[in-house]
Amino acid sequence: MKRFLLLLAVLPFVMGACSKDDPAPEIPEDADDNFITAVVMTVGGISYTAEIAENVITVTVPYTVSLNNAQVTFEYTPSAKIMPDPATITDWDNERIFRVTSYNGAANEYTYKVVKDEIRHEGDVELKTPAEVAAFAATDATVIKGDLIIGSDADDAAQITDISALSLLKEVEGDIIIRSSFNGADLTGLGNITAIGGLQIGTAEALATNADLNMVSMESLEKVTGDILVRNNQVAYIQFDKLAAVGGSAVFNSAALQTFDFPKLATVGANLVIEGTTEDEKAGGEIVALEFPALTAVGGEFGINNLAKLISISVPKITEAGSINFASIPIQFETLTIPELSVVNGDLLFEANYVKGDFATSTANNKLTGIDGLANLTVVKGTLTIANFQVLETLPDWSKLTKLGGIMLYRLSAYYNKTLDLSNVDFEAFNGVDPTIEITYLTNIGKLITKEDMSHVNIILSANTDASVPGQPVVPELNFKSVKDFSYSNASSTDPVFTFEKVYGNMYVTRSTRQGFSAPNLTSIAGYLHIKIAMMASNLDCPKLETIGGQFFIEGNLNYAAFKYDFSKLKTVGCAENPQYAKEGLAANDILYGAFDIRGTNKDFAFPSLERVGGVGLTVHALKSFSCPALQTIDGVLSVDMATTLTALDMPNLAKISGVKFFRCTKFADFTMFGPFIKDGQIKEGNWSVLNCGYNPTYQDMVNGYYTKELNPNP
Repeated sequence: MKRFLLLLAVLPFVMGACSKDDPAPEIPEDADDNFITAVVMTVGGISYTAEIAENVITVTVPYTVSLNNAQVTFEYTPSAKIMPDPATITDWDNERIFRVTSYNGAANEYTYKVVKDEIRHEGDVELKTPAEVAAFAATDATVIKGDLIIGSDADDAAQITDISALSLLKEVEGDIIIRSSFNGADLTGLGNITAIGGLQIGTAEALATNADLNMVSMESLEKVTGDILVRNNQVAYIQFDKLAAVGGSAVFNSAALQTFDFPKLATVGANLVIEGTTEDEKAGGEIVALEFPALTAVGGEFGINNLAKLISISVPKITEAGSINFASIPIQFETLTIPELSVVNGDLLFEANYVKGDFATSTANNKLTGIDGLANLTVVKGTLTIANFQVLETLPDWSKLTKLGGIMLYRLSAYYNKTLDLSNVDFEAFNGVDPTIEITYLTNIGKLITKEDMSHVNIILSANTDASVPGQPVVPELNFKSVKDFSYSNASSTDPVFTFEKVYGNMYVTRSTRQGFSAPNLTSIAGYLHIKIAMMASNLDCPKLETIGGQFFIEGNLNYAAFKYDFSKLKTVGCAENPQYAKEGLAANDILYGAFDIRGTNKDFAFPSLERVGGVGLTVHALKSFSCPALQTIDGVLSVDMATTLTALDMPNLAKISGVKFFRCTKFADFTMFGPFIKDGQIKEGNWSVLNCGYNPTYQDMVNGYYTKELNPNP
């Protein structure tokens, strides 16, 4: 193997003359070889061995080292020739080509390259004083393989105002942590850094106190593998011109925020949150517009909140987010642009601020009339909420939406008498929460279109009105045939007609004075039926209803002269294995809220098909008469109160009852119907109570057969 030690004497090559009779020269064994096998550069006593791979000779040296005039050792095939001659070269910092020609004439080319490597500092760097900043800068380090900590949180810490000497830094593999004794106006000195593990100014628990820091900018930063956390109420300007990716979260909170520029940010692995929250938890900041022109995906929460003067948000390219939380959009906000959003793996929330006053002074957002986007939504795994936009006249076209965890619309008073088409949506539970459609607080839709089977979906509709709403409440048209929980509140003078057939959970309907509802196809309710009337009901029509698994509770008085009702097919109430109750415990006069519980002043009521009342029993208030000719079983107590005109109960087939409680039924004086239940022990002494009635027999009176005053020798 040939070896040349440059800058040393080279022995001359002497060729002897050959006579005609001399033998032919011997062909060397390596006559076909043409390889460079080793290159070593030595500068200042330090040797750097080249890497040779695929005909590329690479010498890696610190960026501060020059190889010009280095001592060089080249090794290559002994019988071969090399051009140019390494012995003639002095400028080894430059790239060049070497040709190695074998004894037999075959050429092989090598490319020589120099890589100027970074100077790496192993471990964390903590710079607490200006002197320590200068000392570290003198090491010429460009890479820190740990955290860079600037400043101190100690009360007596030396102030650091200038870190420009750190401008050689190109990478910090750990976090850059700025502590309170740093009081520079910006981060000048970190502008050449292209990659970091993270940036921390302040913590999740406490704002930073760098009083003079008003700009956070790292103009060369392209990648953050961890988190960015900037929480300092003095920071007005945040600018990262080249940052394209954040592996973790990016969280910013400043009550002084004026500009926020991330023109190339495309992905955030976890949360992206921008807030202007002040120290007293109010909205702050001076920023008017937020734009993320390149952002395509946020793995966690995308949140923009408490920015007092914000009027526009533009995120034109985002397609996916873990969740979207815009929960405090200002009243003066005007423009929301988010056209490409397709998948939200959690909740999607657009909620404006709401200033509560009376009907004339309550104010929600009064600028946003439409949303630029959301037509490409296909999946929202959590709940989609749009709230407190009082001039929002249209909602996006959701025809592409196929999967939804729920939807909430409230205080959208200008979205009046419109059709909400969710016909392509499959509702699915999210994080163990049943899917819900909730349309409330002054949102008057005219029609809700869903799939017919909504047996796993809760639906809440409440269309109250006030002086700000254009017109009376609208009775929405519904097309589903089954539902889980159903709740309805509407002050419209028109009674709603519910066409669904089954309720797999609870049903709650509240109406105003002299109002009611009709459910002509309803056959069963698995939970409770709670009907709340402000004063007097007009019409309660459920002609096919046979089963209420939980409580049947009518709250309000049924004494309207024109009141009509139809529960003619109702057979069982409160007989589910675990019956659900809207109201439990004791009402007035210590009367138990029954599993069947109704009130009607001096009205006659009949339930001709009722066979069994389960749970805690049957309670009626202030009725004139009560007829249940098919009733056989009351599992609990029969309670009657304030029925001052009631003289008898029509329950001829009653065979089971566990207790009786009568209070102030001043004309009821015959308790003969309960005698058999006293005799056979169904009614125990503790479950018998009669007070202030036409006759008040004690339990012993009943045992003695004194069922009427006339039979009692000691009335």
